[in-house]
Amino acid sequence: MLRRRFGMEVVLVALIVLAVGLLPGCRGGDDDVLESEPVITDQETLPPIESLELPQANSTIGVSVTSVPTGLAVTLNTSYWIELVDLRNRAIQYSIVGIPPVTPGPVPATVEEFEQRVRESPNSKVMKNGKLDTKFGPAEWVSGSYDDDDGPVVDVQIFVPHPSGSGNMVLRSVCPRGTSSVEESLSVMKELLTHVS
Repeated sequence: MLRRRFGMEVVLVALIVLAVGLLPGCRGGDDDVLESEPVITDQETLPPIESLELPQANSTIGVSVTSVPTGLAVTLNTSYWIELVDLRNRAIQYSIVGIPPVTPGPVPATVEEFEQRVRESPNSKVMKNGKLDTKFGPAEWVSGSYDDDDGPVVDVQIFVPHPSGSGNMVLRSVCPRGTSSVEESLSVMKELLTHVS
């Protein structure tokens, strides 16, 4: 009786081992990690970017974008600005803005006006400023961080002589805090300036 019982236990264990070996997801080793759904980031859930064909001219601000640096796309050309987006991180947006004959305009017309607007914003700080040379002449830049409707952002603006030689235009980068440094934004905008006429 004992021998028969022992034999049945061996058969039962063998059947369990066989079943475990045949069932998917139940085997040992590398297969014991269940496959999960791929992690989808906000970037992947966004609709495709509809970039505008180049060149893009904006007669209102008197500026043309002949081409763009690698990784950028022109997505909007309207009234007083041309908007671009970083294809690698769509939260980073750039714009070329003409200074409208209205004060205050959609963006500050001077470094001082920018600094004042930043100081008036919640959780704000004027961060850095400086000067740089461009193909249109000497330019001033300034950066600040503040909370906007979507959360904390870093705003970098370069005030550049207009290509016509009269007045200014502004190149602007706005992105969520922590996605791009001031230096990276300045580098992209300086390269973008080489594509503007």
